[in-house]
Amino acid sequence: MVILGLGSNVGDRLAHLNAAVRSLGGLFQDIRCSRILESPALLPPGAPPEWNSPYFNMAISGLTDLSPQALFDAIKTIERDIGRQPRGLWGPREIDIDILAMDDKIIENSELAIPHRALLKRDFALLPLIDVAPDWRYPAPGKFHGWLVADIAADKGFSLGKDLKDTGLKII
Repeated sequence: MVILGLGSNVGDRLAHLNAAVRSLGGLFQDIRCSRILESPALLPPGAPPEWNSPYFNMAISGLTDLSPQALFDAIKTIERDIGRQPRGLWGPREIDIDILAMDDKIIENSELAIPHRALLKRDFALLPLIDVAPDWRYPAPGKFHGWLVADIAADKGFSLGKDLKDTGLKII
């Protein structure tokens, strides 16, 4: 099983997420979609004020025969096709698609990290993951090795609240 995180904070956020899920449907079987959450933008110091636009975030899970690198390359093509513009690290994004996990694979290189390097730090990624893969266990070494994703979220105190909201939207 592959789990992807999707986000958008430029233009029609819902349309961008819909387009991404439709495009990813050509790469996956048995796709499951999480609810859509809204979170504040993560901004680098000195970011222009116009970058401060909230994100819609969601996760999908599914099955694919693609290798991690082939999936990464396909995702980058989908992002470009949807209209993602390069704006630098943490810049606004029409669409952002990250590989959060691939079964129990652990990959770490300059281009790709599975599980995603920041997964354990991001409530907007971890909570939607629970929706689509509640039985997934964190495979990397360390404190959370072997933990269910819901137990990790609980340990970290991740929940919906002031900064993370359920939009009530879902892509089917």
